[in-house]
Amino acid sequence: MRTTARRGLTTLATALALVVTALPGVAAADSPSAAWTVTSAPPALDPADALRPAPSAALAPIAPSRATLAAPEDDLRRECQNRPEAETRYGWAKDRFLRCWRGNRKVELKKNDSPIPGGGTKLAEVDFDYTLLGVARNGSRQVDFTFTFDKFEPSGGQERNISDLRVEITGCTTRIVCAPNPSAATRTITGWELTDDRSFGATWTTPDDTGEGLLKTISAPVGLNMSIVTTGRPDVRPWSETGMASGATVRFDSAGAKAGKHHGTVFSDVIPTFNLRALAARDGRSNEVMYTVRHIEDALLRPIRTFPSFPFKSPPGRYRADAGLDQRPLHRLFDDAITDKNRAAAGKVCNDVWGDRARDPNLDCDEYPFASTQEGAWTATNQATQPWHGSARLIPSDDNQTAGRAYLSTAFYQVNRLLDWDAFYVQP
Repeated sequence: MRTTARRGLTTLATALALVVTALPGVAAADSPSAAWTVTSAPPALDPADALRPAPSAALAPIAPSRATLAAPEDDLRRECQNRPEAETRYGWAKDRFLRCWRGNRKVELKKNDSPIPGGGTKLAEVDFDYTLLGVARNGSRQVDFTFTFDKFEPSGGQERNISDLRVEITGCTTRIVCAPNPSAATRTITGWELTDDRSFGATWTTPDDTGEGLLKTISAPVGLNMSIVTTGRPDVRPWSETGMASGATVRFDSAGAKAGKHHGTVFSDVIPTFNLRALAARDGRSNEVMYTVRHIEDALLRPIRTFPSFPFKSPPGRYRADAGLDQRPLHRLFDDAITDKNRAAAGKVCNDVWGDRARDPNLDCDEYPFASTQEGAWTATNQATQPWHGSARLIPSDDNQTAGRAYLSTAFYQVNRLLDWDAFYVQP
């Protein structure tokens, strides 16, 4: 089964291209006397970046420090500076709640007095580093953004006094309450230089009772645009760049208690990884889930040892760097009735292979992919009419229940706020 996360990636790769155009509504002369031009290039975006796994929020410290709880932006900003992925338009996601982008631009104003491309007399320039932080809230339908110019070095003549540098965080729709709206800040280049605080914030919220379907979801793409326009000078061509942050989607929901907290917000395009071995080791409970861990490893790395048995069986879920866009993550299943059908279909495999032992009250029929995924034994086989690329195995009941309830459901699904059809990887 191919991942739904791949849907539209070809279009996304095209849409994320660097766009440098004249701003709508600005009357630029056919032969401008001068032009603002960016002379630094951002890193190219690999469409496969959108499918790379992010760390699971479940592996965060059990008891975060008071400083972390009070100001997650401070910790995120420090970590962001050491993450090269943050320089791409897709940004760096610490998990499904914390994300950042950073970059550098040098934009020069040059006279149109040279036949050489990129030549001309320099009139002014501004060289800046920037950071954009996004903090989604698990427990409320809110996401907070903070944009900061970390370095801001202008030079040149009086043109910078009359040239407006605008920064806008895009994606706010009529169904989202955005403050400010638009989520933008505009100052002259000199104004940005002289202010003590070269940052601005934006908060997006949605009412609890609004959204699509039973889970009341509302999604919006997150973008970052910048522009420089010289006021009163139609003969000076402006600079604008869109998509400086792209490919991120923020989702608000009211999924209820099954999601952990009744309301919440995530960057829903981020794909977390379920690592049962690491979660149990963190809690000192490795021996309590050892049979489930071994079953996952066999299913993903040694499927020849698993049942049902047939040639070329290939269970999904593992991230493979060499697969590029052709990833096969698992997807959360929210419907309990269909989950029971997956569990029953896997149970038939255990009955066929182990017979009477499958009725031992101290044993459970463990399944991979999990019954709570769209790749389960019933949903992934056209209602159990096709071969299942999965595994069913008898393991101790206590081991199975601990792995499923304490870790998969509570410490992974709920902590990462995975809803119906949300993708995730599994670490063998």
